[in-house]
Amino acid sequence: LAGWQNERAIRELLDLLAGWQNERAIRELLDLLAGWQNERAIRELLDLLAGWQNERAIRELLDLLAALSLEDRIFAAERLAELLPGCVPVTESLRQSLFDNVDTVRIHAALTLWNSTQNAESLVPVLRQILESNNTRDVFNAARAMIRIGLPAIDALPDLLSLRDSEDWNVQLQAVRALPHFDCPDHQARLILESFKDHPNGSVQAFVSTEWKRRGFEQEKE
Repeated sequence: LAGWQNERAIRELLDLLAGWQNERAIRELLDLLAGWQNERAIRELLDLLAGWQNERAIRELLDLLAALSLEDRIFAAERLAELLPGCVPVTESLRQSLFDNVDTVRIHAALTLWNSTQNAESLVPVLRQILESNNTRDVFNAARAMIRIGLPAIDALPDLLSLRDSEDWNVQLQAVRALPHFDCPDHQARLILESFKDHPNGSVQAFVSTEWKRRGFEQEKE
């Protein structure tokens, strides 16, 4: 199976292994996963193992995921959380990932935990810290994550609004996008929106215009 490229054959053999429902089948599948880099194959294995509700298999699977590429690790963690909401080994692994040395992993772990637990208490400090990074993409993604969390991340609003001073327009835009998600007061929102009044980027201008109208500032001028 490790060398097969035929998806139908792989699926049929996976179904056969899954039918064993025993430790030998689990071991075979876990050993195979370690050498696979195909997202669809990984998805098949995750679906099978999750369906067995075998905690030992899930813990061993999580250990193996550490050897995958960054993209596959993130995909697998999110898939397991989706398949097994509230599963203790999966939640523990995600919480450990909040302290990963790669900010991208920390952001995805925070979002996945938020989606499965709806508890932002331990997540917001992690995301706020990433806003101080020199990596524009990580700052952008951390800001978007907090905007998705919304009001439970209200303490981060000053940090999000300060992104208007960024040199990257994608990051700057998150200061505008945060306004409706955090019930930002009109006087504060007006200051942010006016600071973008002559912004050269069309996307930023569109967001500013929409939020300006939504708050009724346009009517005030008339």
